[in-house]
Amino acid sequence: MSCTLAAWQKCTTGSRLVRHYRSLLVLFFLYIQLSGVLGAKQVRAGWYEERKAEDRPGIVVLKPHAPNRVLVRFRATVLSVEEEDRSLGLRLAHVGKSTKSYAAGTTDFSRNHVAIAYDIIDGMSVEKKVEQLKKRVDVAVAEPDYEIELYKTPSDSLYQNQWHHRVVGNDKAWDVTTGSADVKVCVIDSGVDMNHPDVAGNILKGWNVVPLSDGNSYPTPGSVEWANFDDSLGHGTHVAGLVGAVSNNARGVTGGAWKVGLLPCRFITASGAGYISDAITCIRLCQEEGAHIYSNSWGGVGYSEILHDEIKKLNSENALFVVAAGNNNGLDLDRSPLYPASYKESNVLTIGSTTSTNLMSAFSNIGRSTVHLAAPGSSIYSTTNDGQYGVMSGTSMAAPIVCGAAALLKSLALEAGYDLQPAEIKSLLVETATPFQDGSKYTISGGRLNTFEAVKKLGLKIPKEADVVPGLPKNPENIPQEPNPEVGESSPDAAPQCGTTSIRGRPATQSSTYKKYVATYGNNGDCRHNARRHAKSCAITNPKRSYPWWTAPLPKQDVVTSVTITTRADCCSSSITGANIMVGNQTWDGSGDRKRFSLCGKVPSKVKRGSPIVIQCTTPLKGTNVAVYLPKKRTALSLCEVDVSLHREDDECDQEVIQIALEIGSTFGKGIDVKLKALDRVIQCIDHSDPNYRNQFILVESDVAHVLLEFLNDESEAVGVKAATVIAALTDHCSSSKVRLYSGVTALENQSCNILFNPVQDYFLDAIPTLVPWTIDVRQIKSATAMEAISNICHFNKNAKMTLIEYLCEYIDDGNITYLELLDRTVATIDTIDEALASLLRPRCLGLVHRICNEQSLDCERITLTMSLISTLCEKDPSLRFDLVDAGGVLSVMEILILADSLRVKDAAVNTLCQMTLDNTKNLILEALSHKDKDFILGVMASLRQIIQAGEDSHEEDEEDVDEPPQHRGGDIDSCMEMSATVDYDEEAKKLLDMILSKYNDEGDDVKAARVDHSAQCSIM
Repeated sequence: MSCTLAAWQKCTTGSRLVRHYRSLLVLFFLYIQLSGVLGAKQVRAGWYEERKAEDRPGIVVLKPHAPNRVLVRFRATVLSVEEEDRSLGLRLAHVGKSTKSYAAGTTDFSRNHVAIAYDIIDGMSVEKKVEQLKKRVDVAVAEPDYEIELYKTPSDSLYQNQWHHRVVGNDKAWDVTTGSADVKVCVIDSGVDMNHPDVAGNILKGWNVVPLSDGNSYPTPGSVEWANFDDSLGHGTHVAGLVGAVSNNARGVTGGAWKVGLLPCRFITASGAGYISDAITCIRLCQEEGAHIYSNSWGGVGYSEILHDEIKKLNSENALFVVAAGNNNGLDLDRSPLYPASYKESNVLTIGSTTSTNLMSAFSNIGRSTVHLAAPGSSIYSTTNDGQYGVMSGTSMAAPIVCGAAALLKSLALEAGYDLQPAEIKSLLVETATPFQDGSKYTISGGRLNTFEAVKKLGLKIPKEADVVPGLPKNPENIPQEPNPEVGESSPDAAPQCGTTSIRGRPATQSSTYKKYVATYGNNGDCRHNARRHAKSCAITNPKRSYPWWTAPLPKQDVVTSVTITTRADCCSSSITGANIMVGNQTWDGSGDRKRFSLCGKVPSKVKRGSPIVIQCTTPLKGTNVAVYLPKKRTALSLCEVDVSLHREDDECDQEVIQIALEIGSTFGKGIDVKLKALDRVIQCIDHSDPNYRNQFILVESDVAHVLLEFLNDESEAVGVKAATVIAALTDHCSSSKVRLYSGVTALENQSCNILFNPVQDYFLDAIPTLVPWTIDVRQIKSATAMEAISNICHFNKNAKMTLIEYLCEYIDDGNITYLELLDRTVATIDTIDEALASLLRPRCLGLVHRICNEQSLDCERITLTMSLISTLCEKDPSLRFDLVDAGGVLSVMEILILADSLRVKDAAVNTLCQMTLDNTKNLILEALSHKDKDFILGVMASLRQIIQAGEDSHEEDEEDVDEPPQHRGGDIDSCMEMSATVDYDEEAKKLLDMILSKYNDEGDDVKAARVDHSAQCSIM
């Protein structure tokens, strides 16, 4: 069924989209060094003048565009469109250009909300057509098809070596790792010299998506033209060589990663121009192949919502998007944003360029809140066309050098079985960047790439033993190690928790074995399936053998209802798609046995990498053995975990739980005693020893979660508190997992068989807004119960923590101590802060500093907690440090350090100063002091000496071996005014004092009495 755009409301859900990508023709600036300053461009015919809300006020983005084409994305309510709609004067542009997975007519439009390019056929101008489409209720986005010129001026000098490797520490990093072919890097560029001896060996696959010679048609997927991604410019070959030229082969150059899987996609024509629609096609092609890193040495347009959406999707696929900052001779992207370099996403890493003398390249764009770090980009030697080598300059060179470093980090993590996320790679590279002259004026990090330091820091982060869960020490605090939880002979009909069913640990076999990945790894309970290569994670057959299979016996003859397969994160669909799940009453010895086995079901065509696939049997099958058979030639079968669900009748326990769920649902409108009794019965039926959380599942699936959320607001406070107690019990982790958990662990998504987290937590996210205000209730039972429930809901649950943080941020300006402490503790348990969360927390942080340093009376407890929160945020979000420094935060914290009477506050202020000025402490501290008078400086020094003295006194008391701990006055949590209180940052105070003394002369005894006027004003405005 099809429909016109004008009649889109009449489309049924069965409609299909004639789907096609043809968007924004973009400048591919190839980011090569410009020979001169770009002159001002004049508006001409075919240029679209647009002032975007995303651009800074006063910045007008002039964009040339195709004269008769627009890009449209419809709203989700539009289920189908026609190739031509004369009522709107539009015809689908370049029909037929796509890949199999999103070819015309094969994809449900309502699920994907894709952008479509249309040719204008009624003679209307692009500007008027865009305005016409924007007024339609069925159109979400309408944009011109943008185009920008190519800027290309390659260097003609030739260096005899690649100076950048030594400067960024690649030579040292290679002693740790040289890369892995399992790491896939998508090079979206002008193609690659397919026969270059220093590149070809690392190419996995490639595509050509540029128009054919007629300028209108496109290569057909699978055709010779489609597979001919040969580079006609040399730029893409230069970029690919920097990412991963074949190395240690006694010829040519060395890539950042010696071993890497390159996925080149040619979307730039021989003239040096390309469409963003083609870049999007490249993104999706690489996405299908499981690319982890995307190299993008192109851009230069104004804000495009269409392109932004595609990059956001990559974030959900755990892919890092590295992009060159551009070569507009020092253009400040903070003031004049260009895209994709200026997109603010946690997986976007924008790179500037430095010279061999460690200065910012004159051509490189800058941005203290946009450009994350710099890398060598001036006169870089790499591969070029026709099997040759040459020098080019530009941020185009800096970006792939960073991609090579990212590939090394990813390969090191894979070797250790650690699931390294894009935000973690970004954080490692930004935090370990080496400071260079004026770097803090040009970039977020203030530094240049340091591959070795990033590799070293990652080495400290990942586990050293194969059996250690990522993020957990081998045996924290000597917690007794229990055996793995026992698994019963049967499992519920629902999809089981990974690695917990009766097939676990059974003597599995497979058709062949690849390296050391034996069959028993497929049912050993190790569910760290996101690791690509791990010594004990997956069973893998020899990829050179045909018709692979894997099999394992059940404990006894039983009825199989479904089989769940957990795949590897890097598996392409061909490695599991179409596999037959078989059940039989004898052993499986080969493909010939399939006639004696019954087919349960087949693995579907669309498989989400690294996620469980549940294959429900058409009818329950009775048998003693389960087999997975893949009827394909020369293909590896990879299984990280196989779980079998067996049929089981509802026993008395299940019936009782269901009855309890029905009873509590019937208590609405009844008395308090009836409700409390029903709630007590719910608590009694929760089995905290069950790692499958079966009873909890039955309860929440029977709508108990809805009842409990209603009871939280019951007119009887006793019912509300009891409901919170039940929520705390339902969301608590099982006992076998809790013994392995310890306070301070920040990993949020471990999926180990030894640590089975409670999936019921997500049912109670809506309880958080009700429970948080209870935490400040004067009645201890209510506040304590609420705190326990919140803690259990959020324990190792990222979604719950995000919900809690968003709520607390709405009320944090009230300065409530409990909220401050709760926010600090929650943020501290998050591994990385993405851009959305950072944008939520940064203004609150700045506001907190501003308020506390302007209060007439300094509340000790609140200031201490505020300082702790600021320190935590600076540690988790390095970019916040720059915002605080720019807003005068260094001087503000120094004034708190001087004004506070409490050592606890002074101690906390020292820690905040160190976190705020990390990696550049000396310059930032001394620069701030240079603007203050002598009394202020002496006041800072006196406060530091107080902390140092308190630390020395504390150490002396420890040496005297005091038997009884100090008593706090008045029952307070801490004695804020106790001048002899223990301090934690006396060593940091010593370093700060020595640094100040190296600049200013010590004033002797006068320092002890020096103070500034308490009316001093903070510098944050």
